[in-house]
This record gives sequence, structure tokens and C-alpha cells, in this order.
Amino acid sequence: KDIAGSVNGSDYNHADKNWAEAALVIYDLYRDLGGEALRKTIYFSQKEKSFLITISGQNNVWHESGDKALTFFLFNLLDLSNVLSKHDLSDKLRKPERAFAPIEKQLEQLIQSLNPPPKLNTDEILEVHLPESEIAIVDRGLNIQEYQIAGNGVSAKVMASDDAKPGLHSVFGFSSKMKFRPTSTALVNIVSSSNEKISQIKNSKDIPKEVPLRSGEKHFLGNNSEEKRFEFTVTSPSAVHFESVGPTDVVGTITNKTGKILLTNDDGGANYNFALRKHLPPGDYILSVKHCCFGRGPFSLIVNKDPLHKN
Repeated sequence: KDIAGSVNGSDYNHADKNWAEAALVIYDLYRDLGGEALRKTIYFSQKEKSFLITISGQNNVWHESGDKALTFFLFNLLDLSNVLSKHDLSDKLRKPERAFAPIEKQLEQLIQSLNPPPKLNTDEILEVHLPESEIAIVDRGLNIQEYQIAGNGVSAKVMASDDAKPGLHSVFGFSSKMKFRPTSTALVNIVSSSNEKISQIKNSKDIPKEVPLRSGEKHFLGNNSEEKRFEFTVTSPSAVHFESVGPTDVVGTITNKTGKILLTNDDGGANYNFALRKHLPPGDYILSVKHCCFGRGPFSLIVNKDPLHKN
């Protein structure tokens, strides 16, 4: 699994997160080409107009633009691959007159100026556009609801499949004008899945113990798979309002004691924090908090419960 975060304990901010996700886009492209899984750690950094992506055991090489750093990273992966290096891809791409042309278009489409791929929650439908394409095909984590010709390509509506795993997934566009290779690729970041939630409910031994929900307490998520669970009780019909506060991009979910999901939210609050508002009848409930994607960090909670009154 991919876990991104600070090495020296400094803040892991949104720009760092975007840069890490851009690197993962290139890694996914390398894997789609048939490259083996990387057994080493990827280190990345960005500051002002300098960009770095390196692999453990190698010297750091800074680049003046994100595209050049990502291209260098792709070459690096090709060189390390026992499978792809035999095809001499890296040497061909490194010829000066064609250094960036072969992948410039694909980098543009995938990275989109280093903006992270759109997020897709379970049971949501997301529409993506695939230029210069006639049909759309998705990987195993997605299902296509429909697609239609739109402008110079196709527009596809996709949603997470029942067995989808959180992380980056691909939508490929194909055209009769190009054989065996996609003409366009769109990335989607699935941030939760029904299969994952069901598994968490069924495997109680993997569910962390609930602690009382208190406003203002500080907490810390050590990685993107860790979950914090807080129990609370509503004694009379009330409007509950929970918000996360801090630099960590977290997702909040309210469930009842049987595990039924009542409400979930990702970026409804300020600075990528979640905000949950829900009218609840009397009963016992759980608020669970997880990191939205790849990362770690601190957060605290603001808790408000207002009783509902009949006029």
C-alpha cells in the first residue's frame, strides 16, 4: 500500500499531498505498462519552483518544473524494471530531439497541472471526459453507468464497483484510429468503498475501540488505514454538528450501533476538513474518522448537539 507523509515531522500540507498524488499517477502509468511493483520507498519534495522525486538508495536530483521531475521519475522506473528495460523504452525516450514528446500529451492528461484526480465516494456517480475517444473502458475498481459522444471525445459516468479498493483507478478512452493503446486516460480517486465498510463492520477484531466523543480533544492518525472511533449518545431528538479542525484531510462518518452508515463527509468544512450535520433520534451512535487518501497527521473535533423543539 502507498502511505505518504512527512519524514522529519514537519507539516504535510495540501501542496505536498498533490505532489505525492502526481507521483503516484506516474507510478500507476508505469504499472499499466507492465512494470513490476516497486520494493523501495519513494521520496518526494517540492518548494517554490524546484521539484524532487527520488527512490531510496539513489542521489537526489532536483528539477525546475514538475513535468520534468515526473518524466525523470518515469525514466527511473523504466531503468529499474527487469521487464520494461528489455524493451529499450528508456533509451529511446531519452534522445534529445524526443526527450519529452512521447509522453507529454499523456502527462498533461494525467497530471492536469499537478491537480489531484477527482474524488469518488461510494454510491456516487462521477462524470469524466475522454478527448479523442469513441468508447470508454474502466479498470476493475469502477463500473460505467453510461457514456456518450461529447465534443471531440466521449463523456463517461462512472461509479465504484462493489469490490473497489480505495485509491487511484483509471478510465480509458479508445479510438478506432489507434490500435491497442488508449487515446486518453482519466484518473479517479476512490476514497471509500462499500466492501471496505462492510468488512470493517463484520471483522470486529479489526475495529478500534470506541472512546467518548469530546469537543476540543487532539488526536493523531498515523497512516491512511488507521481509524479513530468515538461513541456518543443522543438523549432526545437533536441536531448534531461535528467538524474536524487541523491540517489533516480527514473523512467523518456517523453510524448507529448496528454499523449502518447515516452520513459521511469529506471536504464540507474549511481547509479540507469535514463537517457533519444530522438530525438524530435518541440512541447510541459512533463517529469514525479516517484520512481521506494518502497521509497522516493531527486533528481535533468541534462537537455541538442542539435539542429539537416542537413549535
